[in-house]
Amino acid sequence: MRFSLKITKLGSSGDGIGMHEGKLVFVPFALPSEDVIVERVKENKNGITARLIEISEASPDRVAPVCQHYTKCGGCQAQHMSAKLYHSWMRDKVVKPLAQHALDTSVVSAPVITPLKTRRRVTLKARKTEKGVIFGFNARESHTIVNIIECPVTRDDIVRLFYPIRDVLAKILPKAGKAEIHITITKTGSSLVFKSEARLSLSDREVLSTFAERYDVAAIHWLEDDFPDPVLIRREPLIDIKGVNVPLQPGGFVQASEEGQKLLIDQALEWIPDAKRVADLFAGIGTFTFALATNSQVLAAEGNEDAMAALIKARNITPNLKQIITRKRDLFIKPLTAEELSRFDAIIIDPPRAGARAQVEQISASDVKQILSVSCNPNTFARDTEILTKNGYSLKKIVPIDQFLYSEHIEIIALIHKK
Repeated sequence: MRFSLKITKLGSSGDGIGMHEGKLVFVPFALPSEDVIVERVKENKNGITARLIEISEASPDRVAPVCQHYTKCGGCQAQHMSAKLYHSWMRDKVVKPLAQHALDTSVVSAPVITPLKTRRRVTLKARKTEKGVIFGFNARESHTIVNIIECPVTRDDIVRLFYPIRDVLAKILPKAGKAEIHITITKTGSSLVFKSEARLSLSDREVLSTFAERYDVAAIHWLEDDFPDPVLIRREPLIDIKGVNVPLQPGGFVQASEEGQKLLIDQALEWIPDAKRVADLFAGIGTFTFALATNSQVLAAEGNEDAMAALIKARNITPNLKQIITRKRDLFIKPLTAEELSRFDAIIIDPPRAGARAQVEQISASDVKQILSVSCNPNTFARDTEILTKNGYSLKKIVPIDQFLYSEHIEIIALIHKK
């Protein structure tokens, strides 16, 4: 069923939104002020999802996409937006959840946008067909793999591996076989983790070894029954954090770009330059720990065993750092208490997307004067920050950092003070 529609606003996922017969209509790739013809795809209690068929009147904020796969590949949602509209949309993604929790939105600065060709980690899908290996990202809201030959948001040293990886998988995967490929660019080269039900033979390992030598790959792991089989490690993958070389475990988490990592670290150092004792909660491999440890004593608390092992290894071989105390602890189940936290001058908390309500409740009951809150989810960030503001804290500054260019994702770093 097709119908005409006036787009009036942008949704949080980048869809254009209008009204039809009293129902909200969500249209991917449509922009505010546009008159469009759409086709109904599905309907639920939230409204109608529709496919863009024709643009009768285009918005002045519509621009040409930078990638030939745009609208087919599900990796990007906003290449059709002008820079002005895109920046506004990114800021609104932070402002709206804050407003819903009655928090001060005036402290949100303009978003900092990282450049094209900076993403250093990606996860791609592959499937072997009779015509060859399909390799790329899933289509939007689909398990269909879009076969890609470029990715303008991703580093060139990842893109140059697209065709060679196809060739490798064509030799290894069985008919209709599938794989998931994690690629991370590190200081010492690319680290690849393959996840597949296929079992490697000796000849398969030789194929991977030849590929690694030819394209100077640092390490390859094959995930088998959730165990990372080290097919070959030519060089240990290392992440540079303010001059500290931190080992990267197979498929381990790092910030999406070096540029984004630097922006977050520099902001932290600017906001708490004089803190003598800092608690780094959900420390990961030490993104903030090592940056702060040049001037501060740092407690690094992290529940992931591999991440903590990497942090400890880097600490033990790096000179000229202040004391780094490590504590392997699941902060969801056993958060640091208000009494433990009150010994520190500042806290950095960088939880997963689900936020850290239990830990934030303990922080809110503490006497810590400065908090740096880092989040990749504006909704859980706003929820957790409301807890703090109801217990004597106030938001001072928020900087949105977009290191997931043209996607709906945004990183936040916020400064929060005890009143």
